[in-house]
Amino acid sequence: MVHPNRVDLMITNDHEAIGASEEARKACTFRWKIEEYHRRVKQVIGIGKCQAGKPKAQRKDILTAILAWLVLHGQAFAKAINTYELKNKPLAMLQMALWRNPYTVFA
Repeated sequence: MVHPNRVDLMITNDHEAIGASEEARKACTFRWKIEEYHRRVKQVIGIGKCQAGKPKAQRKDILTAILAWLVLHGQAFAKAINTYELKNKPLAMLQMALWRNPYTVFA
């Protein structure tokens, strides 16, 4: 038996179906922020590359990755740059140092 107070929700990007209500716009904006967060977490800190087999190890890996993301995001916000720039800055500095003083000099 279906409960009489049951509420079914529908999420869509079809603006004609949802109308031009302010609540619908807020929901779409909030949803997009979540999508951006997931994309950045996957790309910047590699949360999708977890190779742990056991659920407990997976949870620890994901939690550690999210904590790393929070630290990285906070530092990027404080320096007024995006997280991609902050992550790639040490690599760029290493590459410049290697070009200036290579380990192997070719004659």
